[in-house]
Amino acid sequence: GLTLTPFGKTVLMTQNYSIDENRATPTKFGIRAIPTLMLFKNGQAIDQVTGAVNKDAIVNILQTKALA
Repeated sequence: GLTLTPFGKTVLMTQNYSIDENRATPTKFGIRAIPTLMLFKNGQAIDQVTGAVNKDAIVNILQTKALA
C-alpha cells in the first residue's frame, strides 16, 4: 500500500507493488529484476536501483537526487 513518511522538510510517498498482482508495472518501467527501487520526483522517474538497498544507501539517494 501507499505510505507517507516524514523526511526532513518533505514527506516521502512510498508504494509497494506485487509483480504478480500488477503484471503491467514492470514492463511499463523497464524493471527486469526484483527488488527494484525507483525514485520519482514531480511524477518523473529520476533514478532506479536494482537489488537489496540498505537504509544508508536510500538516504544518500534521496539526499543527492530527490532533494537536490
